[in-house]
Amino acid sequence: MTSILSLELSLGQNHLTLSNINGKRLMNKKITSSFFKLNMSSYQNGFYFITIYNEESGVKVVKKIIKI
Repeated sequence: MTSILSLELSLGQNHLTLSNINGKRLMNKKITSSFFKLNMSSYQNGFYFITIYNEESGVKVVKKIIKI
């Protein structure tokens, strides 16, 4: 089973935050490309939230990820 999460993002400055179910930030990354691969293999099974904020448009998207 793969632990790679592939994301397609809007063009521009994107900020990606990975948080656990308790709200603890595990990763905070600035992304300038339209494609990003997140390796989840070092994280335990469980619920996670990915927040992507685009600086230029002001759009914020939150997705729930379940790693099993």
